[in-house]
Amino acid sequence: MSLLLSLSLAFGAEGMWLPEQAPALGDAMRADGLQLDPATLSQLDGAPLGAIVSLGFCSASFVSPTGLVVTNHHCAEGWLANLSTGERDHLNLGFTAPSRGEELWAGPSARMYVIEAVTDQTTALQTRLKDLTDGAERQKAIDAFRSETVAACEKQAGRRCRLAEFDGGRAYRLYQTLEIRDVRIVQAPPANIGFFGGDADNFEWPRHDGDYTFLRAYVGKNGKPADHSSKNVPYTPRHHLPVSQAGVAPGDYVMVAGFPGSTDRHALAADLAQRATVSLPDDLASAAAMEARLAAAIAADPAAEKYLASTRFGLENGRKYDEGIRDNLAASPILTRKQEEEAKVEAWIAADPSRASYGESLAALRALIAKDAARYAQDSAVGELFSCTLLDVAHTAVRWHTERAKPDLAREAGTQDRDRPRLVAGMLELQEGYWAPFERAQCKAGLEAVVALPEAHAVQPVVDAVRAAGSIDALVERLFAATTLATVEGRKG
Repeated sequence: MSLLLSLSLAFGAEGMWLPEQAPALGDAMRADGLQLDPATLSQLDGAPLGAIVSLGFCSASFVSPTGLVVTNHHCAEGWLANLSTGERDHLNLGFTAPSRGEELWAGPSARMYVIEAVTDQTTALQTRLKDLTDGAERQKAIDAFRSETVAACEKQAGRRCRLAEFDGGRAYRLYQTLEIRDVRIVQAPPANIGFFGGDADNFEWPRHDGDYTFLRAYVGKNGKPADHSSKNVPYTPRHHLPVSQAGVAPGDYVMVAGFPGSTDRHALAADLAQRATVSLPDDLASAAAMEARLAAAIAADPAAEKYLASTRFGLENGRKYDEGIRDNLAASPILTRKQEEEAKVEAWIAADPSRASYGESLAALRALIAKDAARYAQDSAVGELFSCTLLDVAHTAVRWHTERAKPDLAREAGTQDRDRPRLVAGMLELQEGYWAPFERAQCKAGLEAVVALPEAHAVQPVVDAVRAAGSIDALVERLFAATTLATVEGRKG
């Protein structure tokens, strides 16, 4: 959850920067048309960045003093699907609250995170690591530091904290956010507006759709985060973005602030080549097969559409992204350029014996990449298996049970007491997107992928289970007949 600035400048100098880097870019920004003082872009608690919030998986912005937030339609699409019923199809027909009291609660897992503070933890962590040379011990120390630091930060009620890693561990920053737990849907367009053009129009600019939804943040009467209640009141943000009535004009300066995913721009050539030639084509083939299973489920029973709409969009969204990466790799010399850059680094290392340790590090990184590549087929097949939702639920429950025996701060990430409310909410909301025939097809496909692995990469417990059942179909039938996890009550238990 690291707030970044993405700039598109008049002379084509694009990039992504942390807010703290903005002042150093000030002269270039002004020359290209920025009218704000660049120094304000480094102040997360000031305007305009103080108006930017995270939904945990999407960025959003406060646009009124009464907690009104605007985000993308697809960011609220899952909530709209969950709230839709046979009588009220909020996803396809849209929703507009006639009054504030009729705004729809997005659900128990919905959150808004408002940044309050960012502190640099790099020196503190490096001090902890300075005498550790073993990789496993260092990672254990990093995990312990992360748990301790986050726990101390979250002693303040209503806060959610995260220790973010930058540049492969070169820097660490602690993000402290206000966690708003009562999020409501105010207005969303129909799906044929919010998702106009379908997948073909996604990840394109300019967009030709109404990809927006308005939400509102609610807190207790004391102004502090609270569970959903009719007694809650709209949150008053420190800042909100004014909306221009005039719109934009050609040549206007454009800057986007938000919480993007990670970047792999510093990946080595061998890693990039593995992704380009192996994992990316595999991901696209897997997505196409899953889309075919989803389409078959809807064709067999149109009632499945409501349950599977969110899954379908996620698939299409990811596929379009992967296709863009594939096409860009094919149309650009990036692989060759990466190899040339690494050759220059190696020549620089060879020019001075004192730089030998850098060469050792490069060799170690390449060995790790080769090791990952060797086990890719197994990792990919197991990933396919865990697209079987109920297996994933079972795995999560077993993992939670195992970790719960440990002291809270010694548990793996995602299994601490702080994670329980979100975990439970997610298991309850799963029902709104659960369609048994599609889930059975997913489990069958996952089992087929694992069983097809060569003997050297076999996942023996799965192979043994299929053999004992007599066939993959028989195992799927047995698993679904015996499970209690297909119901809300079963998962709660």
